[in-house]
Amino acid sequence: MKTSKKILLFIAGFILVLLVVYVAILRNRVQSMRSKTEIKHNYKTVSVDNFEKLDFSSPMIVRIKQGKDCKVEYTVEEDSVLKPRYENINGTLYFKVDSTENAGSIHVRITMPSLQEVIASGGTEIQLENFQSDSVRVILENGCVFKGKNNSLKRVFFKTSGDASLELTSIL
Repeated sequence: MKTSKKILLFIAGFILVLLVVYVAILRNRVQSMRSKTEIKHNYKTVSVDNFEKLDFSSPMIVRIKQGKDCKVEYTVEEDSVLKPRYENINGTLYFKVDSTENAGSIHVRITMPSLQEVIASGGTEIQLENFQSDSVRVILENGCVFKGKNNSLKRVFFKTSGDASLELTSIL
């Protein structure tokens, strides 16, 4: 009886070690894939005046973070003919792409000191992280996704239509 318990304990320990090794290898692969994806994107910085509102009307992936100055960077895949157009009108930055074909390959990073409003349509994915603001208005239409994480927002107004999605975590 004692020998069979030792064998079972040895097998359980061996399986546990294999599981830990597998998770470590999987973690390394995921990190290397993420770093390759980040290296692949060569962001171009565009010059813009100060803005507090954002308007996206094409499918793209947008990351918004808080910073001292307004800064806009974007990247498209090397073989893409898509070029995003942007325009700052009265404190609102309008971002769009002429064609919606493969426009999901456009990545935009925006840094801004304050955010009052975000309007998105046409499948835009917006990620807002670590942002502090008194009041933010978010309007989503036609398949847009809004992800908020670790934000400190006193008042938030959401208006959605179509197939919009909200994912909020750690809101203070």
